Amino acid sequence: MILPSIQIKDGYDSNINFSKTDEEEDFYTIVGASFALDYAAALLNLSVGANLDVVRYAEEEQKDYESYGLGFNGNYQIFERSQLNFNLSFDDDITLRSELEETGLVYIRSERQRYSAGGGFSHQVSELSRLGVSYTYTKTEYDWEGNVDYTSDAIAFEYIRTLSNQRDTITITPNYYRTKSIVNEVDNYGLSFNWGHAFSETFNLNIKVGGRYTKTQASLTQPLIVFDPTLDPPFRVIYTQEEKSDSNWGVVADLSVEKIGERYSTALGYNHDLSYSSLGQPTERDKIYFSGSLMLSERLTVGLSGSLYFNNSESESYDLDSRYYEMTSYLSYQLTKNGSFRIEYTYANDKDFTLTGDDQADRHNVLISLTFGFPKEL
Repeated sequence: MILPSIQIKDGYDSNINFSKTDEEEDFYTIVGASFALDYAAALLNLSVGANLDVVRYAEEEQKDYESYGLGFNGNYQIFERSQLNFNLSFDDDITLRSELEETGLVYIRSERQRYSAGGGFSHQVSELSRLGVSYTYTKTEYDWEGNVDYTSDAIAFEYIRTLSNQRDTITITPNYYRTKSIVNEVDNYGLSFNWGHAFSETFNLNIKVGGRYTKTQASLTQPLIVFDPTLDPPFRVIYTQEEKSDSNWGVVADLSVEKIGERYSTALGYNHDLSYSSLGQPTERDKIYFSGSLMLSERLTVGLSGSLYFNNSESESYDLDSRYYEMTSYLSYQLTKNGSFRIEYTYANDKDFTLTGDDQADRHNVLISLTFGFPKEL
């Protein structure tokens, strides 16, 4: 199956830099194109995807940018009960989109490039249990020199057991990952237990709890953003030179509930885990999120979604205490089988509790879009 699509968006942003002190508003246009290819055979399954967004502002032309992504993943059945899986990806975007969605943190608007590659092996031990192992390598680079480039290696083992009632699944996951930059090196060891329960075919619950041990070896500590008019953007980051080692025990948790009806869908979740900021510092992040949609007619759908983030520093040498949230409401109309019209409004607010002056930033965003897809089965 091949699925090319095109998208045209016109929008208004009341604070394009998401700044606390110097707000700039502007209208913008996004022309996007994407391509997806799914291939399935007896032993091999492949999925390839690519997307491109060209963003142009009406007045602030220096803020124009292009974002794009490439992805490739698949699996191969090497034996009757054993399977290999693999994935490669590359993404180029701005931090106001990618970084906010992942961490709830953003400092200076900048382009970000991320490379990722991984693979794994799984074996069906019995009809009800499966063992697996996976490895992922990630490299993240920023265009603004104040941000800190870093690499990470992650390895996880997994044991999955489906209970005889076919409604409950238990997963045990030991894992380890290392994040390394010029600022510090973070080693994280974790063990989590997950319980998934299907109340029905349309109502699911997942609960994950676990613990982690994190060790941070810092060479540069306490980043501070200062104003520098000779730069563009006019900011730079200074660090205190200090060799310091921290270790902490922590809790990881993830809870999600999903319900799908004939005319509606809802989802609610909470996540608590270790994160990593663009300034090269480990953070303890709490995220609460929800989404819902309702079909008013065969073609007309309304929806509402939101996310709330709390971030605190994991290391004693880094002062961080922030809260970020966003809310999006939308109205979508199905023009054709593969074409739709959508209008949405988003409000976002960021608060830094460590500041004594201007400690909040907010923005309003209105977006109107047209999307057309052209699926074709080969």
